[in-house]
Amino acid sequence: LMSAETPLDLSERGKLAIVPGRDDLNEFMAGLADPYHPETNPDGYLVLLVAENKLNTDQFSEKISSIFKCEELPQSVYGYGDFKGDPEFRAAVSKMMEETFIKAPVDKDCIV
Repeated sequence: LMSAETPLDLSERGKLAIVPGRDDLNEFMAGLADPYHPETNPDGYLVLLVAENKLNTDQFSEKISSIFKCEELPQSVYGYGDFKGDPEFRAAVSKMMEETFIKAPVDKDCIV
């Protein structure tokens, strides 16, 4: 993110690359970190920027299973996951990097 600490020697292309894709990203992330709850967190945020609908996942699951004649899909496929990516995939990438490119421990939480 551009800030007072941003080096001035970046190219114009570099300066554009570090600007967030959304001007409300900080507010959005603050809302996700502090969700509203009427009893336990009445001063929290109610995030309306999410297109995920958790109210209908049972209906979606039933319909998809009937159409494709498949086992019920995990509930995780009906919504957003970890913004950094699937934890199992990040762990696998971390291990692969340790064994091939880096040859040293790689923290899976640093893989995004």
